[in-house]
Amino acid sequence: MRYLLFASLLLVLLNSCDKEEPLTDVALVEAIAGSAGKVAVAPADLPPALLEEVFDNYFETYVESVSRVDDKGYELLLGNEDVLYSRLDGSLLREGSIEGRPYVAGPCGAGQRVRPDELPAAILEHIETQLPLVTLQRAKRVGMQYLIQVNRQRILIYDLEGTFLGIQFIFYHCVGWGAFLGIDRLPPIVSDFIMTRYPDSAIKVARKMRNGNIVVGIRLGLDMERRIFVFDEQGQFLFERG
Repeated sequence: MRYLLFASLLLVLLNSCDKEEPLTDVALVEAIAGSAGKVAVAPADLPPALLEEVFDNYFETYVESVSRVDDKGYELLLGNEDVLYSRLDGSLLREGSIEGRPYVAGPCGAGQRVRPDELPAAILEHIETQLPLVTLQRAKRVGMQYLIQVNRQRILIYDLEGTFLGIQFIFYHCVGWGAFLGIDRLPPIVSDFIMTRYPDSAIKVARKMRNGNIVVGIRLGLDMERRIFVFDEQGQFLFERG
């Protein structure tokens, strides 16, 4: 009897020793980022909760590529060169040193989400008097600016004092993210491809990335849905995002 009791206790002890402690967020980020087992997956295959959070909190950009590391999580490269990491269930990983802030490794930073009705009074007054027809959808503070998504896929830009700096269509990225490319200067192979796929679309913005890729934002028909196309330097189609 004593032998059986001792054996049972030993088994419990061994099993408890075999269980690995869960990785901290920072350690898990490092494990995903440094993994040699990354497998490319389509953004549409991400957990729905993660897609929704990215759509809500990173409205000024788009998901360029996604990698999955089995038993660990996902790595998301955004169009503005920020990098996000999540667990397999879709929950974003957080840095322990900055509570509640998504881990990012790019030049722009995630920013801090702001409720539209909590924007500075000067911004709300400017919108009410100068842009009365727009509908505020989402807002965030990034560095020394506020970005505000409004209806019809426009992004309003203000400084911290509430001075209106401009308006962008479809997407807006931080300084240094490529150079504006005039729509009339797009290579014919690019504009022809877009117009063939979406004949009722309107090309609203184009940029040339530092790596040579061409990024084009379009608006579709009456519903004003946005689509983002990325082409290589020769104008060959690479991928399309929402």
